[in-house]
Amino acid sequence: MKPDLIIVGDSHCGALQSAALAAGLKSEMFSLSGNHWHENQIRPHKRWGMMSKNRRPVNVSISKFSETIGGSIFSDQTPVLASIGYHLGRMVPPFSRAGHTSSIEQAIDSDEAFYVSDAFVDAFLEAKRGQLFRLLKWAHKRCDLTVIAPPIVKDHAETMLFRDRITALLRDEGINVFDPFEDADLSGRELPAKLRAEDGVHGNVDYGAMVLRRLFAENGLNLAA
Repeated sequence: MKPDLIIVGDSHCGALQSAALAAGLKSEMFSLSGNHWHENQIRPHKRWGMMSKNRRPVNVSISKFSETIGGSIFSDQTPVLASIGYHLGRMVPPFSRAGHTSSIEQAIDSDEAFYVSDAFVDAFLEAKRGQLFRLLKWAHKRCDLTVIAPPIVKDHAETMLFRDRITALLRDEGINVFDPFEDADLSGRELPAKLRAEDGVHGNVDYGAMVLRRLFAENGLNLAA
């Protein structure tokens, strides 16, 4: 039997899945380490929905999950929430440590900062995330897909730059992206402490419930956790 909801992506899936189960939804989750997504090797697969180019254990896990849900992860029968395409913790720190900055003022004021243009950022994202963007574009044509932008726990300039640019690039392809921080109830650019998991990096079940309530409010579903 098909689930009510499929949640797929990295560790940010956990809060969404916990909230979905608490709300009584028959939700199934498939999560891979951000390291696997960061490799930029996950691509479309007609039978399973996706596959890794060179990670057999990952493909075994994907095929087993597809058996559990009765077919492709991305099918027209089940809504899909995806935390795919960002994985900022793997990408932004090396970029920043190299001295790159999007601030002209910072580059002028520092001998160690190197200004990067918008075109440079887009080229960098294509190199690091292009295959994932193509996966999401392919999935978008096959299912009711919503990409969930990740919560931010520190208002770091390059983190926000990459997050906002990825969101814009996905939306330019017609992909539905839900960004909780675009809601007026989340003032500022950092996740409030009450919505953070114990590790301080991810959202907790209350954060997940907030996201689900806002996502499905128009459908009249009661998702209060």
